[in-house]
Amino acid sequence: MNHIRKKDHIYDVVIVGAGLSGLIAAAALMKKGEDVCILDAAEFPGGHSRLVSSPIGLVDNGLKFFPAHANTTEALEGLNHILNRPLEFGSIESGPITFQGGVLKPFVGFGKEAPDFHRELSYFLEPHRLELSRCVGKVIAELIQDLGERFHHSSLVTKYIGGSDGVIQSVVVNGQKTISGRKFIHAVSPKSLSTLLSDELVSVRAKQKIAKAEYWTILGLDLFHHGTVTESSLLHLLNGTTADELGPCVGLFHSSIPSVSNSELVVQHSQWMTFVSQEDGESPEFISAALKKIKRQIKRAYPEALDHLVSERILVVPLAEADLDLKFDRNGAFYGIPNLWLGHGSASEGLNLTSSIQQSLQVVSQIHSGSSDTEVVAR
Repeated sequence: MNHIRKKDHIYDVVIVGAGLSGLIAAAALMKKGEDVCILDAAEFPGGHSRLVSSPIGLVDNGLKFFPAHANTTEALEGLNHILNRPLEFGSIESGPITFQGGVLKPFVGFGKEAPDFHRELSYFLEPHRLELSRCVGKVIAELIQDLGERFHHSSLVTKYIGGSDGVIQSVVVNGQKTISGRKFIHAVSPKSLSTLLSDELVSVRAKQKIAKAEYWTILGLDLFHHGTVTESSLLHLLNGTTADELGPCVGLFHSSIPSVSNSELVVQHSQWMTFVSQEDGESPEFISAALKKIKRQIKRAYPEALDHLVSERILVVPLAEADLDLKFDRNGAFYGIPNLWLGHGSASEGLNLTSSIQQSLQVVSQIHSGSSDTEVVAR
């Protein structure tokens, strides 16, 4: 999937980023007959939502979670409109539970010791969650298959090029190749806009504001346990007995199944996640300390859980969430640039997977809503 059309071709929409948000937007636009180009620096599309190999077969890359509330249901129903194989989903009890006083008990709140990333963590603390008929990674795989030749791998966008009218005309890829489009969707972290946009397109002050916003890195740990640790399917929120800068983690145990290489070996897969600041996420020492804390908390609740691990896997997703104060035109275009939309989930008021789906579908709707209106709204 690496066919790029001739240099003078102008795409209807150029999408920067082939993760979940970018792929959903591309699929929705294709259904509307748009000529779409998807650019990403990675070798394969899907971002951190791609399926990964494990001792029990292909699994989601990290904890993929959908809380059971109206926003998530609306997002998934919107996604179903563009999928050739719609998802089925239902609500199940989620907890959460925590380990306190030597026992597992319902989690009732942080009190005065809430972590700095309380907002990001709140996404996981709904009493019910949605269970999907197919995992996120399989949905991504189906989208990739449906998109065909639209994805151009190893295409690192290094600059947005605009004209004197403030409208983006093209992007520069890998520092040399130019790809032209009428409309553009930025489906990776908004922080990169601070360097990709020229001063002619957006003010230095606006770029500084984007660069200095608070960004969070997701740190995930997948464990594959020899045998069954617990029958509980509730979400766990684990923390130490004292507050520290590392904060709590959330996690789930999945049902035990046989190993793909040895049917007599029963394996239980558990997935854990926490958040660290952008700066801490760049420190190998801090990441190591956070992973050790996750394991300590699992061992407190389940003393034998780590004794016979089949394997483990670490996931680091930089700039996954953000606390932003951005401005948009009434039709959703990035303020001052009438043909640029932000498709990344962190550009919305929502969180995690729900916001990724909502933002990408909203952008598609805004692109087709009419001409740009210069009235500014904050988000």
